[in-house]
Amino acid sequence: MLFYNANFVQKSWIKTYRVNMLIILIYIIFIIDGVESNSSLIGNSFYAARTSLLGEELDGGYPIFKDLSPKCIQTIPDVEITQGGSIFYENTESVYNSISLATSISPKLGVDFTMGVTLGFITKSISGSSNRVRGLTYSLYSQISKEFIDIDCLTKETLSAEMVNAFEKLPSIIKRPWLHSEWKSYELFLDKYNTHIVTEVKYGSRIYQHSFSDASNSYTSKQYGIKACVDFGFVLAPESISICEGVTKEDIASVSSLKTSSRLVLRGGTKATRSALYLSHTNELVMKFLMEANFTHSPIQYKFMSIWELLQMKYAKTEHFAKALNLQAFYEGYLNFGCHYIESNTNIIELQKFNHSRLNTPEYPLYECIIAPHGCQSTSDCHYRDAFWCEFRGESCVAYKTVSSSIEEDRQVPYIFTGSGNAWEYCNIQGFYCYCTPNTNWEKIWSQE
Repeated sequence: MLFYNANFVQKSWIKTYRVNMLIILIYIIFIIDGVESNSSLIGNSFYAARTSLLGEELDGGYPIFKDLSPKCIQTIPDVEITQGGSIFYENTESVYNSISLATSISPKLGVDFTMGVTLGFITKSISGSSNRVRGLTYSLYSQISKEFIDIDCLTKETLSAEMVNAFEKLPSIIKRPWLHSEWKSYELFLDKYNTHIVTEVKYGSRIYQHSFSDASNSYTSKQYGIKACVDFGFVLAPESISICEGVTKEDIASVSSLKTSSRLVLRGGTKATRSALYLSHTNELVMKFLMEANFTHSPIQYKFMSIWELLQMKYAKTEHFAKALNLQAFYEGYLNFGCHYIESNTNIIELQKFNHSRLNTPEYPLYECIIAPHGCQSTSDCHYRDAFWCEFRGESCVAYKTVSSSIEEDRQVPYIFTGSGNAWEYCNIQGFYCYCTPNTNWEKIWSQE
């Protein structure tokens, strides 16, 4: 569950500054730092699973459009918005939901594969490989404007010739989609041209203070909030701005033994002030940083769309549309869901495979992840036991076990059962003889439909 709290909006300390202090700070910004401007990344692509989506300013990316016209970039200037609030994350799933909301990346991709790098960054990987966390984020920001691609330009603007050439050369038909080698050209395409395109950027100045623990430590939202205040520097500099008003020395002492990670992330403003603010969190620096939103063109938030969504729009009703669907299926099902081909140790039984769905057509390919039918597959693995019952055991016997992911979603995983004491499971008895009537119904655990 995700909770948002905006009760600590900084009226109490903002109103304490007089107009003359603001004028002095403005003068300092212009004279000492100068106006810092950043070129827009709108239209550039990034590989979401390899990018810290909530880290500091993004850099680089692949320019998807040949020459994106300035007319395609819509700008909405805002009256300066200065706000603050906290988000409590009860579990990893709520963190991924928050990342999805902040970036416009599909919630379907809210698993470790796509968002694990971002989670590891903001939590400093405090939970290790399990990725099971709880925590809280304080955010204080001043937003001045946003830019976004006009939706009509997504289909009208010319794409990179190199990317178009690579895309149109991809195979339309994947004959054996469970084999990784069949997807090699699609994998290389994503490696070079990435998975998600920046379509919107918000500008201003923003402070994130993250406080996380392993999920096994069931601290309360209040405890995480106090810890975030401590991490921001409340203890070291009591006279500095406290982003959690009302915290007492007793509160601070009560969280001293908490096993949490701390991550401060600054976006926007000027590089000089960001560097200074990482070292010292004084009233003057925080105010200066927030005010720089008015005089810089620095990004504080990015929103994305998937590259396959753009290609599906661009190539609708063409011979290449199927390739855009293939690209989506490969990333969402094979990679993100993790539907890799699994065989038994003896290679007798296929346990998991990525295959065409029953609605698949050459023009509109659809895929699903399926696991082997539960039960026996061979009479040789049905064993007669006393008291007229049949034991299910052997190299063709498929059983399921339930495995929970970091988002606490149960998933059925097939395995070969060679133990003892498991009766029937499609084994039948006739007199003193046991035989198998194989179950032929593969279980669907993911679908593109």
